[in-house]
Order: sequence, then C-alpha cells, then structure tokens
Amino acid sequence: MKRTSQTITYWDRKTKSTREIPIYMARLTIWLHHTTIGKLVMTYILPWKFISLILTLPKYLPHSKREIKPFIDKYKLVITEFADPISSFHSFNDFFIRKLKNTARPIDGDEKTLISPCDSQILAFENIEESTTFKVKNEIFHSNFFRK
Repeated sequence: MKRTSQTITYWDRKTKSTREIPIYMARLTIWLHHTTIGKLVMTYILPWKFISLILTLPKYLPHSKREIKPFIDKYKLVITEFADPISSFHSFNDFFIRKLKNTARPIDGDEKTLISPCDSQILAFENIEESTTFKVKNEIFHSNFFRK
C-alpha cells in the first residue's frame, strides 16, 4: 500500500487558515480507499446494512467506554460543551450521540447560512458541471439533482 496521509487538511472559517485533523480509524480508512481489495469491500460489502450493524455492534457494548477519552484527546473535543459528564456514557456509541449544552453551538439566524445538525465535515464543490456525478454513502448523485 502506498504511503498516504493520516490527516485531513481543511479550511477553518473561524481562523481563516488551513488546519489538520487525524482521520478516525486511519489505517482502515486508508486501506479501504487505497487498495484494490479495500475498494471492493467498500463497494460490495460495507453498504449492506447487516454488515454495518455487525461492525458497529461492539461500539454499543460497555467495554467500548474505554475508547471515549482517547477519542476526546485525539480530536481535541471541548468537554465543557457536553451536556452530561463523561462518566454518564454507557458505551462509545452513547458518547458518540451525546447532547451538547444549548450554549455550545449558537445557530446563525441568517437564512442563507447552512446549518449542520451534527459535527461534521462538508464536502463542497466550487463548480458543478452538468456531467458531474459523485458518490455519498453508496448513493450516486448527479449535478442536475441540485438544480431547481
């Protein structure tokens, strides 16, 4: 497998600069995206809901709690934004769907502002041509899907 970065570089609107964050499960993600077998697994096996359930099941179990603190440290999450203390989470998944304090992420009232209902990264295209297609979670989107 060729050497691939284990970080994602993105534009931070607040600081108006580029930043890097580590890729979650980087080795697996890189294997899936940069090897022939990984691409086949991602295309033909992972989209099955049953397979996704089996792969995520361990994150619902109590022993997965041990992954919470390293995740917080690695991604530099702001603990003071959490509505509940870390000790209240029963599993990694319980933590992953945590609630935030009402003051943690004020919502911009401008009707032209895109509001994301979760912490995420947004893939944006500067120009979408008529012939542009791309895949998101195994669904194919065509540029004309976004036109009125």
